[in-house]
Formats: sequence, structure tokens, C-alpha cells
Amino acid sequence: MTVAFVFEIFYPTVNGVITSSVNLAENLIARGHRAIFIAPKSPQFGMPLIHGKIPVYYIESKESMIYPGMRTSLPWSKHAEAVLRKERVDVVHITGPWLLGAAAIRAARKLDLPVVHTFHTMLHEPTYIKYFAKFDLLVPVFQAIAWEYFKPFIRRSDVMTGPSRYACEELET
Repeated sequence: MTVAFVFEIFYPTVNGVITSSVNLAENLIARGHRAIFIAPKSPQFGMPLIHGKIPVYYIESKESMIYPGMRTSLPWSKHAEAVLRKERVDVVHITGPWLLGAAAIRAARKLDLPVVHTFHTMLHEPTYIKYFAKFDLLVPVFQAIAWEYFKPFIRRSDVMTGPSRYACEELET
């Protein structure tokens, strides 16, 4: 089985999403599966293989001011679909509900591939919202907007997972 992991934030940034996804990919490889990474292209990083065994396909992107290390890609880009076809991917695993994830879901649906989405991004959390909004008064508004934003990603994913019990409980509510 070949699993494509789709990242919104990738190296040289190091965070829990990247770390847990690399660990999962390496565990799949240890069990005889293949893993590939699809990530936004960045001028700061361009290694073709992660840990000498996981090929990375870089999709054109631009720097984003939304979050440190985050880059934006076109959600209608055909590049993700081309990679999924070329690598004969069996499962698409998105790691965040952003634009490259949207392109990957669109490609997966076109190719009739299942989509697994790990709910890493706690965008609805007040402390996370304050990072963007800067004002406590806007937190409830942004919380409602965040869930409305997440809903299409949740509906279009075949399986939702979480890296913690808390994340899974949030998905159940």
C-alpha cells in the first residue's frame, strides 16, 4: 500500500504535525508499505528524501502571513493529482485543513482514493485564535468561523483521526 502524506507546513519548520507524520510514515514503511510526502515548495528546504527513504514532492507555493512556516498553494492545482497518479497512491492522508489539503482531497475524489485526515490543528482553541485575532472579544466569532471552515474537510474525509484523546473528543462534539 502506498500512502501519500500531504503537509501544509513542512521542513525546515519542526512541529508536532511533521514529527508525528514522519513517525507514522516510518512505521508504515517498517511494515512493508510505501510512504510519500507532498509538501509546499520552500526556498529554505528541498531535500528529495526524508531520512533517506521517504520521497518528497514539492508543490509550488507562496509564503503565507497566517502562521510561521506556513506556505499557501493553489487549491485547484493539478500537481497533487499528478503525484498521486505517478506514485500509484492507495490512500491520501492530509495533515491539515488548508489549501494543499483541499487540492489533495479534490484529486483523491477524482481518482476514487480514500482520504484520512488527522485533526492536528486546534484552530478553534481560544489561545490559538488569540494568536491571529489579538483581541479576546473576537474569540467567540472566530471559534464559530473555525468550525464552519473545518466542516467541509471533515465531510470530505473518509476517516478522521486525532493525535490525542482530546483532539478525538473535539471531533466527536
